[in-house]
Amino acid sequence: MQASLVSRLRIASHTDPEGLTTIELAGSFRNPSIGEVKRAVEKAQIAGSRIRVDLGELVLVDRNSLQVLVSLLQDNVELINCPHYIQPWIERPLDAKAGGDF
Repeated sequence: MQASLVSRLRIASHTDPEGLTTIELAGSFRNPSIGEVKRAVEKAQIAGSRIRVDLGELVLVDRNSLQVLVSLLQDNVELINCPHYIQPWIERPLDAKAGGDF
């Protein structure tokens, strides 16, 4: 299992024998962490893995990071264990004028 700490976000990934890669995010997912999350997903895509991102341990998500999660869904990445406070924001379009954390 690989893990890295970026701006209070822990990212861990593991691949099971069937080729399913799970990327676990824990802590605060904010703008400085976006590149690291994208790199973890790209690495799994290059390896040809099916990908799911486990959001069960997220405590804070900013607007830019939320947009990344929405784009992952659009790229057929499965989001699992999505906290209830994040789910409504993923399901509806974001107002680009609004700001802040979720």
